[in-house]
Amino acid sequence: MQSLSTQKKNLIKDFIDHTQASQQQAIKALEKYKWKLDQAVDYWFDNGFVAEKKKVSQQAIKLYDEYKSEDGDYIYEKTADFISDMGVDPSELLTYFICMKLNSKEDFSLEKEGFLQGMADLGCTTMADLKKIVPNLRKQMEKNFDEFYNWCGRYECGAIKDPKIKFIKGINKDSEQKITNLLQSLLKEKNCPYLDDLIKFIDEQIEKNSQFQISLDTWDMINVFVNEMKGNLGNYDEFGAWPALVDEFMETQKKE
Repeated sequence: MQSLSTQKKNLIKDFIDHTQASQQQAIKALEKYKWKLDQAVDYWFDNGFVAEKKKVSQQAIKLYDEYKSEDGDYIYEKTADFISDMGVDPSELLTYFICMKLNSKEDFSLEKEGFLQGMADLGCTTMADLKKIVPNLRKQMEKNFDEFYNWCGRYECGAIKDPKIKFIKGINKDSEQKITNLLQSLLKEKNCPYLDDLIKFIDEQIEKNSQFQISLDTWDMINVFVNEMKGNLGNYDEFGAWPALVDEFMETQKKE
């Protein structure tokens, strides 16, 4: 480290601030990209690297204790406060991504073991650390969108906790929220000019049948459909292996 220039030392410090990596990890990534900070940071997150494992931090435990519920070893009532204190609006889609990173299994509840493991994987021990990585969490969410999208479907229906669950209910009886609310939030930034029509179509199916469900395979394929259409439903191949829900939606589009 002593033989490095001041400029390179500053780049190492900046890289560690962004990623919470070790000094050795920072140097290795920066050298790979000829000391270009942005490219090195993108490489780090694109490849799912995590900071070198450390013992459970007492600071992370203290942070957890600040938000945990009084009646159990989990954060639930104060999850929104926790997210807000990170500088994130709890209504943002990023809240789901943070819950995924902190190993939440259901309903925005953060269990102690998963929380502490997630903090370690993120290389964070304090709220200040979490605030620093919010911009990179946004980048990760965007760059790993397909994986995140699939996870959201499983999280919403409880399949993260119970993998035997294979269907998402049209309406969550506990929250009374339609699955289309989440679907619209996930797909609204994509090239999807027909999104309103798609949401309207699924809402109509829910209104017709209060027991309406979407299989997880169909959920995954809706995102694949949007990706392959590239904003133009003219790219639809009626002989493709699309789920019935997609084919039925396309039939409504032909009639309009």
